[in-house]
Amino acid sequence: MAWLAVDKNGEENLFIDKPERFYCGKNIWVLSTICDHHGYILLRKGQIETLIGKVLTWKDEPVEI
Repeated sequence: MAWLAVDKNGEENLFIDKPERFYCGKNIWVLSTICDHHGYILLRKGQIETLIGKVLTWKDEPVEI
């Protein structure tokens, strides 16, 4: 399965595994607590809403698809 999450700055991401919320200077979602930026794809703004039918924000937990 894949996971969708939105960073604090509004960037939409598709992850290969469930990410964790991490505050490594940017308030982003990562796959480990070492600010690993591998294993995800940056999506165009609005793509998550197109995929799941609702808007996600930083305050929301990741959504599995």
